[in-house]
Amino acid sequence: MNNRTKGENLESEERDLDSKSPSSSDDKAEVHEFNKSSKLEVGDDLKIPENELASIIVKPFTKIGIYCKRNYDIIARIVMAVSVVFYIGFMIAALIINFKRAASLLVIFCLVLCFQIYAFVRGRWADDIEKRWMPLRNATVTNTNCLKWIAIGMLLVLLAIFIALDVSKRPQQLVSLLGYVVFIFFLWTCGSKYPTKVRWRPVFWGFGIQFGLAALILRVEVVFEIFNWLGNLAQTFLGYATKGSVFVFGDLYYQHFVAFKVLPIIIYFSSFISVMYYLGAMQWLIFKVSWLMQLTLGTSGTESMCAAGNIFIGLTESPLLIRPYLQDVTTSELFAIMVTGFGTIAGSVLGAYLGFGHICSYAFTPVTYLMGIEWIDCFKCAELLGTKIFLNEFIAYEELSRLIANKRNGTYAKQDDSGTVNWLNDKSEAIITYALCSFANVGALGIMLGGLGAMCPERQKEMAKIVVRALFAGIFVSILNASIAGFFYLPEPNCEQIYGFASWNSTVESISLYSCCQYTTSILNSTHAEYRRCCDFDWTTTAYILPCASP
Repeated sequence: MNNRTKGENLESEERDLDSKSPSSSDDKAEVHEFNKSSKLEVGDDLKIPENELASIIVKPFTKIGIYCKRNYDIIARIVMAVSVVFYIGFMIAALIINFKRAASLLVIFCLVLCFQIYAFVRGRWADDIEKRWMPLRNATVTNTNCLKWIAIGMLLVLLAIFIALDVSKRPQQLVSLLGYVVFIFFLWTCGSKYPTKVRWRPVFWGFGIQFGLAALILRVEVVFEIFNWLGNLAQTFLGYATKGSVFVFGDLYYQHFVAFKVLPIIIYFSSFISVMYYLGAMQWLIFKVSWLMQLTLGTSGTESMCAAGNIFIGLTESPLLIRPYLQDVTTSELFAIMVTGFGTIAGSVLGAYLGFGHICSYAFTPVTYLMGIEWIDCFKCAELLGTKIFLNEFIAYEELSRLIANKRNGTYAKQDDSGTVNWLNDKSEAIITYALCSFANVGALGIMLGGLGAMCPERQKEMAKIVVRALFAGIFVSILNASIAGFFYLPEPNCEQIYGFASWNSTVESISLYSCCQYTTSILNSTHAEYRRCCDFDWTTTAYILPCASP
C-alpha cells in the first residue's frame, strides 16, 4: 500500500514539472531564439562599458606594441648589436681577470664569428665565386681519373719516404704498422661475409684520414698544442657537471662514482647537445661532416649522417637522425650504422660477465703485441681489453687509472715477486687508452638491438643476425686506432716527477730515465746533484749506457 502511494506521488510531481516547462510551440521557439542569441562568437562585442582607468593604463603598452611590430627589423638589429657589444665587453673583462677560465668564451665567440662571416660571404658572393671557379672545376671533372692517380701516386711516394725515415730511428714502430695491416687482412678474410665484394675506397680513405690526423696531432707540435688546448677546454666544460654534483650531492659524491659522477656528466652533455639542436648548430655541423664523409669515403647519405652524429651523441641516439630511412636502408648500410655505434664512446651500462676479462688476457695478448705494446705489458693490457669487451670501458679505465697512479707514486716496482705488472710503460699506456675508447662491449648488444629495434620493428630479425658481427667490427675500430697511435706516439717523460722519486731501481721506465738523464747531463755541469745522481745510477741493469764526465 505504501509503495503504491509513493508511485502515485512521483507521477503527480512529474506532471507538475511538465506543466511548468515550455510545452507549447511558441514557448519552445522563444527558448530557441534566446539560446541562439546567447551564443557569442570570438570577437563579438559584449557591449560592456569600458573601464576608463584600465584603458588609461593599457593604452601606452598598446601603442608600444604597435610601434614594435612596425619597426621589428630595426629593433631586432639594435638589440643584437647591444647584446654583441655587451658580450664582447664581458668577454674582454673575463679574459683580463682569468684568461684560462674565460678561454671558452673566446672560443665560442670565434666560432660564431666564423660562421657569420661564412654565411655573409656565401649570401653575397656565392654565385660570383662559383662562376669564377667554374672553368677550373670543369677541367678537374674532365681529367678526374688522371688527376686522381697522380695524387694517389704522389701520396704513396711521400708515405713511403716518411715511413722509411721515421722507422730508421725507431724500428720497433714497424710492429704497430704491421699490426694494422694484419688486422685489416684478418677483417677482410675472416670478418667479411662477402670478401670478394668489399669496396676498397672507404678502407684506403679511412686509413689515409687516420694516418694524416695522427701525423698532425702526434708529430706536429703546434697542432698537438691546439688539440691539447681544445681537450683541456672540453675537460673544463665537462668539469662544470662535477661542480653541480658537489652542489647537489655534497663533497662525498665520488663515493657513488657512476651514479653521482658519470651519469650527471652524461645528462649535462646531453642537455647541451639538445640546446645546440634547438639552435640549429648541431644540424649544420652534422650535415657538413656527413658531406665530407660522402665526398671522401664514398659512403651513402644515411650511414654518413649516422656516423657523423656518433661524434656528438650516443649509440642509440644517432640513428634517430635517420629514423625515417631505417626501413629502406640496405643490410650493408644497417651493418655500418651498427658498427659506427659500437666503434664510438658514450655512456655505458654495467655488465654482469665477471671472470671473462682475465680469460681473454691470454687470447688478446697477440693482439696487444701487434698494436705496438711492449711485451712485458702485453698480458696486462690484454686483460684490460678483455675487461672492456665483457664488462665495459668504465671498469677497464678505472683499472688503467690505478696502474697510472702506481706509476706516479714512484714506490712500486715494475713487477712484483709473482710477476704481476704494477704499472705500464708510457707507450703501452697511450696505446691501450686508444684501444679501450669505444662502446663495443657485450652489454651494448642489448642496447643496440633495443634502440634500433624500437625505431624499426619490422627489421628486428635482420638486426639480430648481424649485431654480433657488428660488435666484432666495432672492437677492431678502436684496435686499428690504437695501432696508428702506436706508430706515431713518441713518449715524453716527466723528468721533474722522475727526479722526485726516492729510488729509480725498478720503479721508473728505463727509456724515460735515460731520456731525462741524457738531457740533464747535456745542460748541467758535473757538480750538479741531478747530474751526479744520473751518473751514479747502475745502468748495467738497463739496455742503455749513459756517458758521464768525471767530477
